[in-house]
Amino acid sequence: MPPMKTAKFIDPDAPLPDAPEVAKPDQPTRLVPVEKESGMFPVKLAKNYRPVDAFFVWEEEAPSMEDSPMRRRQPTGEERAKVKAGNVIDLPVDEARRLMKLKLAERADALGV
Repeated sequence: MPPMKTAKFIDPDAPLPDAPEVAKPDQPTRLVPVEKESGMFPVKLAKNYRPVDAFFVWEEEAPSMEDSPMRRRQPTGEERAKVKAGNVIDLPVDEARRLMKLKLAERADALGV
């Protein structure tokens, strides 16, 4: 029969082993904001809306993959104040996402049509 192992007990009064030192930065680490996605995204407005950023108005009801950027135009003065529901406009991606999340607009690209 093999010899029995004896249990090791840790002396509670014994000093703890030294922990490795962790280098501390001189200044606290700051979170770097992620750059906004560049580009425009077409949405069809469910309600009247006044865009926050620059936008384009589509001449047709909805853009398709064959449409060129020439089919969209700069908004008129009246459209800058308020774009009516049902119009398709190109918005910056982050603003388009926010509108779709709030159900104020729906996708108007080839996947959403």
